[in-house]
Amino acid sequence: MLNDFWIFFSSLLIFIGLVASEGLLLVVGSLVLVLAIAARIWDCFAFRSVGHSRSISTKLAFIGDTIEYSVTLDNDKVLPLIWVDIQD
Repeated sequence: MLNDFWIFFSSLLIFIGLVASEGLLLVVGSLVLVLAIAARIWDCFAFRSVGHSRSISTKLAFIGDTIEYSVTLDNDKVLPLIWVDIQD
């Protein structure tokens, strides 16, 4: 919803810039439009080819035992992940 607002706002800036012949409004509106579209594309492709796994060193443990627990996150694409929040 917020992304739709930015697309509408930038389209409005581009329209006003065209009507008023203001180059600055055209540039700002175009930049905002490009950033909004890029954010939408990033949102669609951010978590494709991302996998995770967990492993425990033993299948049986008693109270007071120390075990090794590991969580692995694999990002198998060129697009980087800016933030990942894992709750386990």
